[in-house]
Amino acid sequence: MTDPVRHRLLLLGEPVLLLDRSPVAAPIHRKQWALMAFLHLEGERSHARENLAAMFWPGLDAAAARNNLRQTLHQLRHLLGADGPIAGCEAVRLRPESIASDAADFLAAADVEDIEAMERAARLWRGEFLAGLEIGEAPEFEAWRAARRNWSLGTRRRSGR
Repeated sequence: MTDPVRHRLLLLGEPVLLLDRSPVAAPIHRKQWALMAFLHLEGERSHARENLAAMFWPGLDAAAARNNLRQTLHQLRHLLGADGPIAGCEAVRLRPESIASDAADFLAAADVEDIEAMERAARLWRGEFLAGLEIGEAPEFEAWRAARRNWSLGTRRRSGR
């Protein structure tokens, strides 16, 4: 059976983007990783551009932060393809049917309380959530990342790995 999802984020351990099961060779910058991870794991809910700009560029004035977000989204659309997972204009989200991740699969498997699901969760574990990715100038994102990392570490311990 062929996986209909072309894009896959590996977020457990050092981040990797797969396109059709092959790693994308293009460089992906810290805030691009951070934005993809945040939008993906925050589900189908759209996020206002103003909120995203303030979250990722809090030290800039609103216009400069929005410009940085616009450029980052443009770069991601170029990287992921025009028909890729990014959707929305004023509010942005990732189409869940267009992108998958080991982190989401890990969380789903860990939520099921049977031995097969726990083994599946343990096999997905490659390391800490977004290992090596830090964005000190974006404390709101860092707080979100730390909460996700702590939750995944606790879940990993329960899954027995």
